[in-house]
Amino acid sequence: MEALRSLESEGIDQRIEESKDGLQDGRLNLAMEMEKEIEQSINRFSKRLQDFNLLVPKTGPERLEQAAERAAALSRELENLQRQVEALRLSQRDSFRSRGGGGQPSEGQPEELSRLRDGLARSRSYAQGLSQSWAQGDDWAVDARSIYRDLTRKQIEDFMYQPDLWRALLEPARELASALRAQAEANRFKDNPYSPSEQAPPARYKSQVETYYKSLSEITEQRN
Repeated sequence: MEALRSLESEGIDQRIEESKDGLQDGRLNLAMEMEKEIEQSINRFSKRLQDFNLLVPKTGPERLEQAAERAAALSRELENLQRQVEALRLSQRDSFRSRGGGGQPSEGQPEELSRLRDGLARSRSYAQGLSQSWAQGDDWAVDARSIYRDLTRKQIEDFMYQPDLWRALLEPARELASALRAQAEANRFKDNPYSPSEQAPPARYKSQVETYYKSLSEITEQRN
């Protein structure tokens, strides 16, 4: 009900209709302005849904799956940021050389820096989401908090001029994502160890796997 009320309060349907009317009447400025408001409304509603979702009690395996997803998203976001920062640094260097080395390299276009800061903010959000109270006793939570602290202490300009900082973040983030993924997969296998169809064995081993589970089933029946 709270989600529905939040959706209604944004008036997205009405703004969509106003945008369509603006386009049909040739009022492009109005339509573009309404599109920006629609995007902002969707982002606000998405954030509220995420907040509501945090209130829903989750089981241990569900929380671990969620943590694995966030760690993977964090790793991807950091890798993407590294590529963007490196591209911007190369662009700055080429621009500096084209001017004959005169003056100082520019810091990049405002929109480029804005996108990079947005990416850094998303990375912080993913890292913060991994630092949950229910995981305080797990080793990976310590790593997550360390990554979050490093992210919050640095600005995008720090990463632009100190490329080595990426290595200090990327490696732990990748290791964390890999460890959580392995732990989540181990939990899934533990909960359903005798289901060859869900484990999807390679075709070349299919007959051996089927024979194994058939033999296992016969042994279980004999014991019962």
